[in-house]
Parts: sequence; C-alpha cells; structure tokens
Amino acid sequence: MKTYLPAFLLALGLTAAAPLVTAQTPAPAPTPSQGASDGDSKKNAEAALFKKLGGITEGVGKIGYRAEIDIPEGFTFFPAKGTQEMLKLWGNLPDGTEDGLLIHNETGWSVVFEFENTGYVKDDDKNELDGDALLKVIKDSEPDSNEARKKAGLPAYHTVGFAMPPKYNESTNNLEWALRFTTEGESGEFVNYHTKLLGRKGVMTATLLVDPEQMEAVLPGYQKTLTGYRFVKGDTYAEYRQGDKLATYGLTGLVVGGGALAASKLGLFGKLFAVLAKGGKAVFAGIAVLVAGIGKFFGKIFGRRDQSPFNQ
Repeated sequence: MKTYLPAFLLALGLTAAAPLVTAQTPAPAPTPSQGASDGDSKKNAEAALFKKLGGITEGVGKIGYRAEIDIPEGFTFFPAKGTQEMLKLWGNLPDGTEDGLLIHNETGWSVVFEFENTGYVKDDDKNELDGDALLKVIKDSEPDSNEARKKAGLPAYHTVGFAMPPKYNESTNNLEWALRFTTEGESGEFVNYHTKLLGRKGVMTATLLVDPEQMEAVLPGYQKTLTGYRFVKGDTYAEYRQGDKLATYGLTGLVVGGGALAASKLGLFGKLFAVLAKGGKAVFAGIAVLVAGIGKFFGKIFGRRDQSPFNQ
C-alpha cells in the first residue's frame, strides 16, 4: 500500500535543494520574449523526460500484465519501468510492485498503481472497519518506518489522521480511504487517497497524490478516471474459483498494510507486524508508506504551472 507510502504509499516527496548563488547586482528583468523562451525550455525539458520514461498520452495504458486503463484526455501514463524511475526522482524507494502512473498534465495530481500478489482477499470483515483502531496501528508503525527513511536519507513523515475513513463498495469490490500526513522540512499537509481494487489473484492499489485543499475538487475526476480501469479477463474478482490462492487477511489488513508489507519498500525487516485485536480476530499490520510531493517536484524542476493545486 503506500499510503506511496506510503503505506505502502508512506513515501514522501523529496525537496530539491536550490543551488547557492552569490548575491551581486540585481539581474535585469526578463523581457517578454525571454520569459516565453524560458517557458518553452521548461516544457521541452518536461516532454523529453516524459518521453524517456515511456510516457504516452492516449490509448490504453498497460498496468503490468494483469490490468489496463483507458488514458483520459489531458493525462500522461507511464508503464512500470518509467513509474519506478519517476518515483525515484520524487525521493521514494520503489520495490518493483509499482506498475503504472497517471499524471494530470495541467494540475499535477497523480495516481500510482501497484499490484500485490496476495491472492483472493475475502470481504467478510466489511462491516468491521474501525477507523480509530486502524489509525492507531498506522501511527504506531511510524517510529520504525521513519528510522528506515532516515537511514535512506529521506525525511520523516507523521500521520495526522484520516481525511476519509475506510469504506468498502460491495458493487465494485473497491476499498477506499484517505490519510493526511506531514513531512519534516515541508510546510502544510499532504493527502494520499487510496483505492484497493480487489481482483481474483491479488489487489491493485491506486493511490491518489493530491494537495489536501484540492482533494474535494479533484476526487470526482479521480473516480471518473478509475472507471476506465479493468483487470484483464480471468483476473477479475468475480472470476474467483474454488482452489484459488486466498489471502491470509481481509479488508482491515489491507488498510494497515496487510500482506503488502509496505515497510519492505524502505528496507525495513525488523518489527514488520503489529497485532490488532478486534472482535477476537488478529489482524497482521504491515508498515504503511505514503508518497507525496509530486507537484512540488515538478514545480522545482520545471517551474510551477499557474493552475497547479500546489501553487495555492
């Protein structure tokens, strides 16, 4: 999960250090033609990077070999390799499960897709999603997770709470929730909105990376984008057959990390599990990791777009 990490998505944005320049006489203000030239250069640099990482802007995006998504107008899709390279640029530690990335070309909000080969996850505990208990498990995982991030030279994160508590849609077999968190060295809060798309052989996690103040406005577009997502034939949740591999946990385990073992994205193999006792059931919780700062990354490397939610 990442709640791109981070949880798994607890991955956090990397602040790019600006070069130090000795102050002398003020530079003359750029002329309109110079400003336009700079803007073109930034767009060209961005286009070159996207092309290098396999970005495409139309057709169908292949999310690994188990799923695909229709690429909406105004988005760029990256396949697995390009996704993982982009995440590295954003200061994350990808582990190879990241199979796809969608970036809104104008506003910068993005969606990361990653598949967890967990087996079929039963939804028997759909009425037992205790937000308060789950939040405690997630927060309790932070010390170990942040220690691993420190060793990797990445900033610590701190979970604030749920922007939206976990909820399950029986008709689509999607589990959704949103976490608010802060990152040391960055002002304000970030939000990772997670959608677990249940399939026959595992779970695809779609993590929305967005500025907290923009989540409400972006959410309809995000959910519309997911209507173009589908597992390939033979891998849908409805195609489960007796004898298929079963996951060792249910929906609750997915929220706190479950078999995803999110901590492994940070190289953490120590205290991997916490046990949450609820209703006589033991739920194994992996460490969650959040990913954020996408808009900030492009703002610092290519310059911020006027319409970017990260300019607020």
